Amino acid sequence: MKKIIAIAALAAAVSTCAHAENTFSPTLVGTHDVVNTTAHAVTFNVNTAYHPLTFVDTATDSTDLAQDGSANRVVVASKFTGENGHQYEVGNLILNGANKNRNMKVSFSSDITTPNQPTEQIFVKSDGTASIYVLLTDDNGTGLQAGSTTATYTVTDYAA
Repeated sequence: MKKIIAIAALAAAVSTCAHAENTFSPTLVGTHDVVNTTAHAVTFNVNTAYHPLTFVDTATDSTDLAQDGSANRVVVASKFTGENGHQYEVGNLILNGANKNRNMKVSFSSDITTPNQPTEQIFVKSDGTASIYVLLTDDNGTGLQAGSTTATYTVTDYAA
Protein backbone atom coordinates (compact mmCIF):
# COMPACT_ATOMS: atom_id res chain seq x y z
CA MET A 1 0.00 0.00 0.00
CA LYS A 2 2.86 2.40 0.83
CA LYS A 3 4.40 1.77 -2.61
CA ILE A 4 1.15 2.65 -4.37
CA ILE A 5 0.79 5.90 -2.41
CA ALA A 6 4.43 6.82 -3.07
CA ILE A 7 4.05 6.13 -6.79
CA ALA A 8 0.84 8.19 -6.92
CA ALA A 9 2.54 11.08 -5.12
CA LEU A 10 5.52 10.91 -7.48
CA ALA A 11 3.21 10.84 -10.52
CA ALA A 12 1.35 13.89 -9.20
CA ALA A 13 4.63 15.75 -8.66
CA VAL A 14 5.88 14.90 -12.15
CA SER A 15 2.53 15.86 -13.64
CA THR A 16 2.64 19.24 -11.88
CA CYS A 17 6.15 19.96 -13.15
CA ALA A 18 5.29 18.97 -16.69
CA HIS A 19 2.50 21.54 -16.87
CA ALA A 20 4.40 24.62 -15.72
CA GLU A 21 3.67 27.66 -17.83
CA ASN A 22 5.26 30.97 -18.66
CA THR A 23 3.87 33.78 -16.50
CA PHE A 24 3.11 37.12 -18.16
CA SER A 25 2.89 40.41 -16.26
CA PRO A 26 3.12 44.19 -16.61
CA THR A 27 6.00 44.43 -14.10
CA LEU A 28 9.22 42.68 -13.11
CA VAL A 29 8.68 40.44 -10.10
CA GLY A 30 11.40 40.79 -7.45
CA THR A 31 14.89 42.17 -7.96
CA HIS A 32 17.06 40.50 -10.56
CA ASP A 33 20.38 41.14 -12.27
CA VAL A 34 20.45 41.83 -16.00
CA VAL A 35 22.15 38.96 -17.85
CA ASN A 36 22.06 40.62 -21.27
CA THR A 37 19.96 42.65 -23.67
CA THR A 38 19.43 41.36 -27.19
CA ALA A 39 18.16 43.46 -30.09
CA HIS A 40 16.13 41.76 -32.80
CA ALA A 41 15.04 43.25 -36.11
CA VAL A 42 12.19 41.88 -38.17
CA THR A 43 11.38 43.12 -41.67
CA PHE A 44 7.91 42.74 -43.12
CA ASN A 45 6.35 43.87 -46.37
CA VAL A 46 2.85 45.24 -46.81
CA ASN A 47 1.74 44.54 -50.39
CA THR A 48 -1.09 47.07 -50.29
CA ALA A 49 -2.29 49.57 -47.76
CA TYR A 50 -5.14 47.17 -46.92
CA HIS A 51 -5.41 43.45 -47.79
CA PRO A 52 -3.58 41.13 -48.32
CA LEU A 53 -0.52 41.63 -46.15
CA THR A 54 2.60 39.51 -46.52
CA PHE A 55 5.23 39.46 -43.81
CA VAL A 56 8.78 38.18 -43.97
CA ASP A 57 10.98 37.58 -40.95
CA THR A 58 14.32 36.13 -41.96
CA ALA A 59 15.81 35.96 -38.47
CA THR A 60 13.17 34.05 -36.48
CA ASP A 61 10.11 31.88 -36.90
CA SER A 62 7.21 33.87 -38.23
CA THR A 63 3.68 33.32 -39.43
CA ASP A 64 1.69 35.23 -42.04
CA LEU A 65 -1.47 36.28 -40.26
CA ALA A 66 -4.77 37.48 -41.68
CA GLN A 67 -5.73 41.05 -40.90
CA ASP A 68 -9.31 41.62 -39.76
CA GLY A 69 -9.37 45.42 -39.58
CA SER A 70 -9.78 45.53 -35.81
CA ALA A 71 -7.46 47.02 -33.24
CA ASN A 72 -4.78 44.86 -31.60
CA ARG A 73 -4.27 42.79 -34.72
CA VAL A 74 -1.05 40.81 -34.84
CA VAL A 75 1.28 41.92 -37.60
CA VAL A 76 4.17 39.52 -37.08
CA ALA A 77 5.20 37.04 -34.40
CA SER A 78 8.65 35.79 -33.45
CA LYS A 79 9.43 33.26 -30.74
CA PHE A 80 12.14 32.07 -28.39
CA THR A 81 12.43 29.76 -25.38
CA GLY A 82 13.81 31.33 -22.24
CA GLU A 83 15.76 29.82 -19.37
CA ASN A 84 13.75 28.38 -16.48
CA GLY A 85 13.12 31.02 -13.83
CA HIS A 86 14.52 33.90 -15.87
CA GLN A 87 12.37 36.94 -16.52
CA TYR A 88 12.39 38.82 -19.82
CA GLU A 89 11.36 42.34 -20.75
CA VAL A 90 10.52 43.50 -24.28
CA GLY A 91 10.58 47.11 -25.39
CA ASN A 92 12.36 49.91 -27.22
CA LEU A 93 10.40 49.39 -30.44
CA ILE A 94 11.81 51.40 -33.36
CA LEU A 95 10.04 51.41 -36.73
CA ASN A 96 11.73 52.35 -40.00
CA GLY A 97 10.37 52.31 -43.51
CA ALA A 98 6.83 52.60 -44.82
CA ASN A 99 5.20 52.36 -41.37
CA LYS A 100 7.69 54.47 -39.43
CA ASN A 101 5.00 56.80 -38.06
CA ARG A 102 2.41 54.16 -37.15
CA ASN A 103 1.30 53.48 -33.59
CA MET A 104 2.52 49.89 -33.22
CA LYS A 105 3.26 47.99 -30.00
CA VAL A 106 5.50 45.09 -29.05
CA SER A 107 4.49 42.60 -26.34
CA PHE A 108 4.82 39.01 -25.11
CA SER A 109 2.16 36.34 -25.54
CA SER A 110 1.72 32.60 -25.13
CA ASP A 111 0.60 32.23 -28.76
CA ILE A 112 0.73 34.01 -32.11
CA THR A 113 -2.84 35.26 -32.23
CA THR A 114 -3.68 36.74 -28.83
CA PRO A 115 -2.16 40.12 -27.99
CA ASN A 116 -3.75 40.22 -24.54
CA GLN A 117 -3.39 43.85 -23.40
CA PRO A 118 -0.23 44.28 -25.46
CA THR A 119 0.92 47.46 -23.75
CA GLU A 120 0.87 45.69 -20.39
CA GLN A 121 2.39 42.27 -21.16
CA ILE A 122 6.00 43.39 -21.50
CA PHE A 123 7.43 40.99 -18.87
CA VAL A 124 7.41 37.20 -18.79
CA LYS A 125 8.83 34.65 -16.34
CA SER A 126 10.00 31.61 -18.30
CA ASP A 127 9.31 28.00 -17.40
CA GLY A 128 12.19 26.94 -19.66
CA THR A 129 10.06 24.82 -21.99
CA ALA A 130 7.16 26.74 -23.54
CA SER A 131 7.77 29.18 -26.38
CA ILE A 132 7.55 32.88 -25.64
CA TYR A 133 6.09 34.83 -28.55
CA VAL A 134 6.96 38.43 -29.28
CA LEU A 135 4.03 40.08 -31.04
CA LEU A 136 4.20 43.21 -33.12
CA THR A 137 0.68 44.65 -33.24
CA ASP A 138 -1.13 47.46 -34.99
CA ASP A 139 -2.63 48.81 -31.79
CA ASN A 140 -5.07 51.36 -33.17
CA GLY A 141 -6.45 49.37 -36.09
CA THR A 142 -6.06 52.17 -38.63
CA GLY A 143 -4.11 49.99 -41.03
CA LEU A 144 -0.60 50.00 -42.41
CA GLN A 145 1.08 51.73 -45.32
CA ALA A 146 2.19 49.69 -48.32
CA GLY A 147 5.92 48.96 -48.45
CA SER A 148 8.74 47.46 -46.45
CA THR A 149 9.07 48.16 -42.73
CA THR A 150 11.80 47.12 -40.32
CA ALA A 151 10.86 46.86 -36.65
CA THR A 152 13.66 46.61 -34.08
CA TYR A 153 13.04 45.81 -30.42
CA THR A 154 15.10 44.63 -27.47
CA VAL A 155 14.60 41.73 -25.07
CA THR A 156 16.31 42.06 -21.69
CA ASP A 157 17.12 38.84 -19.78
CA TYR A 158 16.93 39.01 -15.97
CA ALA A 159 18.59 36.17 -14.02
CA ALA A 160 16.52 34.29 -11.46
